[in-house]
Amino acid sequence: MKDATRFLFFVCILVAPFSVSAESARDLVASGNEFYTAGEYDKALEAYEKAATEQPQAGEVSFDKGNVYFQKEEYDKAREAYQAAALITKDLALEAAAHYNLGNTSLAQGQKQLETDPPKALSHYSESIRHYQEALRTDPHLQEAAQNIEVVRLMMKDLADRIKKAQEAAKEQQKQREDIQKRLNEAIEEQESEIKENASLQQKSAQDPQESADGETQQLASDQEKTRQKTQEIADRLKDLQAQQPLGQQSQQQAEPSAPTAQEHLEKAQEAQKSAVENLDRRDLGEAQKEQEKALEHLKEALAKSEDSKKDQGQCPNPQTASQQGEEEHGDKQPEKAPSQDQSGEDRKEDAQPTQQQEAERQMAQAAQKKDGQKGDGRKVSGAFSESPENILREEKENRLQLFRVPGGHKPVDKDW
Repeated sequence: MKDATRFLFFVCILVAPFSVSAESARDLVASGNEFYTAGEYDKALEAYEKAATEQPQAGEVSFDKGNVYFQKEEYDKAREAYQAAALITKDLALEAAAHYNLGNTSLAQGQKQLETDPPKALSHYSESIRHYQEALRTDPHLQEAAQNIEVVRLMMKDLADRIKKAQEAAKEQQKQREDIQKRLNEAIEEQESEIKENASLQQKSAQDPQESADGETQQLASDQEKTRQKTQEIADRLKDLQAQQPLGQQSQQQAEPSAPTAQEHLEKAQEAQKSAVENLDRRDLGEAQKEQEKALEHLKEALAKSEDSKKDQGQCPNPQTASQQGEEEHGDKQPEKAPSQDQSGEDRKEDAQPTQQQEAERQMAQAAQKKDGQKGDGRKVSGAFSESPENILREEKENRLQLFRVPGGHKPVDKDW
């Protein structure tokens, strides 16, 4: 998951107290910032926690705690801290930064689930765009948010394409599996019929030992061989089907100790059928029946295993995202400087000349807010991101934009609490 953090933009607030009562909190945050820069995140968190005790309504401290949790990959806690920062702060610049890092958190969670649960990863990507939109609505000068929206959309397009292909492949594999199960049922019926025929020949021989049943026994051996060949064909088709599964899923199945697989049961069924044919050729009906019954048992086990494995179909492999492709093409591109935070959010909103892209994003965020209503304190809450993968596929732009890497150090603000 370290790759997911390379393009994320962070703002870690350095506090400047306006009164003596804030002196202790300032020192604690300064100490926490030093630990954070040194990568000693547990110590940084301890300092921020103490600062939060001194100044519980300081959004800056909650924000810094969110940064620590993010670096520790404790994303649920990071989300809570950023949400608290956005809720309690009166600084629009900090509120925008909190929403921005909420977007980063959702994006990182999506990256973490990219291989194990692609649809869930897609949902996290959608959520990250919603947070970037809110950050852009709060601070129209936060161009990193606008760029991240575009790149995450490209990532979503790539992932949606792969999910769609995986689903189509899963449907085709399901058809093949159903055909294999159909042929397995046919082989089971044939094997049962051959066991009954063997029992009938044994009964006839017991009733009249003088009557020869060589011709019928020879025919039974021929039928049994045909059933063995069908079993082998089924085993070959099942092997081909398993080879179509993602490599990660194959290795996981191989690593987990379990009962014999459907493939192994089919192999054992073939061995028993071959032995039954050999016994029939020797006119040893009793031993042949024992082998036939073993074969029947393994065929039924193979069918059961094949039905159980349906749930393993359709998993999407770990895709290479658009951002990874961009890094390979463009190399180590450095981010633009973060917008200045020494100017009030309202002034920057009045002076801003939003682009057509930004205006569209704000309209979407406002529409979502109207849908969801407001919290008790009057702060608007954005609705769930409504863009579907299909819309993203239609709206893909030709120019792919590079996501931002994390700059070193902390971004100070020349503002008192």
